[in-house]
Amino acid sequence: VKNGKRGTIQQCLARVEESLKAGRCVLVDRMHLNPQQRQNFIDLAREHNVPCHAVVMCPPPALAANRVLRRTDHPTLSGQRGAALSRQSYAQLVPPRYHEGFKLISVCHDDRSSDSLGLLYSFVKTDKSGNRTRKREVDTSSSTTTTSKKRVKGEAGGSNTTAQMESDEALARRLAMQWGKEPAESTAHQTAQSDAELALRLSQEWSQQDELKLKGGKDGDMKTEQPVSDNSESFHLLRIHKGHQMPEAANAMSIGLREMVLADKKPKWAIVTNYMISIDWLLQHWPELMEIPKVIIFHGREGDLQGVQLPSNFEVYPMIPEKTHRIRWGVFHTKSFLLGFEDSLRVVVHTANLIPCDFNNKSQGVWYQDFPLKTTQGSDCAFEDDLIAYMDTYKIKWKGSRWKDSNTGKSETLRVESLRAYDYTRADVRLVGSAPGYHKGKHMKTFGHLKLRSILESKTFPAQFHKSPVVAQFSSLGSLSKKWLDKFTLSLSAGRVEVSETETKAIGSGPLQIIWPTVEEVRVSLEGYAAGGSIPGKTANVEKDFLQKMFHIWATDDIHCRRKAAPHIKTFLRYGGDDGQELAWFLLTSHNLSKAAWGEEQKGRFGPQMMIRHWELGVLFMPKKGVHMSTTARPAAANRQRFPLPYSLPTTRYKPSDVPWRWDEKFRVPDRFGFRSASPL
Repeated sequence: VKNGKRGTIQQCLARVEESLKAGRCVLVDRMHLNPQQRQNFIDLAREHNVPCHAVVMCPPPALAANRVLRRTDHPTLSGQRGAALSRQSYAQLVPPRYHEGFKLISVCHDDRSSDSLGLLYSFVKTDKSGNRTRKREVDTSSSTTTTSKKRVKGEAGGSNTTAQMESDEALARRLAMQWGKEPAESTAHQTAQSDAELALRLSQEWSQQDELKLKGGKDGDMKTEQPVSDNSESFHLLRIHKGHQMPEAANAMSIGLREMVLADKKPKWAIVTNYMISIDWLLQHWPELMEIPKVIIFHGREGDLQGVQLPSNFEVYPMIPEKTHRIRWGVFHTKSFLLGFEDSLRVVVHTANLIPCDFNNKSQGVWYQDFPLKTTQGSDCAFEDDLIAYMDTYKIKWKGSRWKDSNTGKSETLRVESLRAYDYTRADVRLVGSAPGYHKGKHMKTFGHLKLRSILESKTFPAQFHKSPVVAQFSSLGSLSKKWLDKFTLSLSAGRVEVSETETKAIGSGPLQIIWPTVEEVRVSLEGYAAGGSIPGKTANVEKDFLQKMFHIWATDDIHCRRKAAPHIKTFLRYGGDDGQELAWFLLTSHNLSKAAWGEEQKGRFGPQMMIRHWELGVLFMPKKGVHMSTTARPAAANRQRFPLPYSLPTTRYKPSDVPWRWDEKFRVPDRFGFRSASPL
């Protein structure tokens, strides 16, 4: 307003209105610490029918204060007084919320993310009516533009900032490839703008710890919330970000990243496995990870951590089945943590990629349990065998690690066999994993759906589950054949039921109910059609005739209010009882519904074999003696383990007007962001 000199809010508002009337985009650089200070500008934008965005710059308070302290040419804010005012302003900031009237809220934590967001805005232009338009010309003589173009090229192939802005696994990979290309001059800016629009849309939410830091901790101290206590034991939903203004019930029986990993305790070592990892985001919300003597990361996207400077205590192993097993179309999809403490081991299995959109906006699930050191030899159990068999598959890349503990000076060694030091006899689940390869002989039932079948075959369930429904809920639908799906259903239908005190019979095949969101459910979700980018389902796969009668809607949850939090969780279960609230068994997993994930029985040259393309991991809950399993529709009780499902049972079939979600189409009705597909590409 006054070339860097202090101006009044009235002067600023007048200049904003003048620019809006002229049809120009407007950038307002003010503190805007609370809703009252922001409201005048939001009202002005609404009056002129243009969208109002909020960009929050929140580097660590100490860094911001130090920068102000070192200023020499600022007319109003520098030196010791400026640094003190910087800290004071940081403490007084009330983070912006969507209910104030913003169309988009973005948060920048470091120079790189602010540079990237600035680049994105340089490509996006809105006309006076608020419609998106494409810039016809870009002045490449500007040094700023030239630098930005170099950054785009340099960040291609999986920068952490780009990955942080994208919520979808396959789509993120496609965008990274697109940014890496050098399109013809006539299409370069159109492609960049499409990427920019999508990234802006997908990066709209804060992380949970941003809110905690901005609301008052000491220089970015993290606070760890305690999960709501219930007889649900070790299964929880992941917390939806508070900025969405979801009902309180949405986060009941939910936890966040820091509770999952016991962030306030310091383990001796940590094993982190995931498909997508934004290391910047992970370290920001779990900074204690840098202080753990040894951190071993297994991940599924080779470009994500390439060229990234990591702490010296980190070891990183990209797990690419095409390179490790010469199997195409496979991915490392497991999502877990193993945390080794002085006297115990925490095992965590969950469904979220380590990126902000997955933790903030989507329905996710997590299981964890702590195991003490063994006190006697020979206390092996089925869970231990499951864990060792699965971790043995990592030996194709990882033979073990050695390091010197800087605190004790002792040399430490960690191998797969080291995991046998813990007592798993009280494990409340079985592990069901998948690993790439052609599994033959006795190993055919080690992984995949035959592993699940072998466990269920050994169990006897109450009579109420005879021929009861089986649910398959997932977030990616592969190319299936009816023959394969029938065999998979047999695995889900394994087991026996009680006939009398001395007699049992086969549990029988019940109807397979597939929970798959409709187009409308995705459209009205928290992220709009962008949420569908994390629900890959090609039209050719979704429209197969034999699937249509199996489809059931997603948005039915009246207890935990997760209707608008799109699914990234994967659950398989069998339910029964008079009102459908009793569970025979429950599986939380990274497996989607595909042959690549669950495996396909084949006739090999040397006999039958189980061919699997992916690494996956899940946990199977089954009733313990004297304890029933149910949904949270049942009241809490000492003899009941309750599961907070993000959908309701019994399931609800599609109506004739319902259309199953497919991520490769453009739709007539826009979402609340004005988009008509999962990707503008």
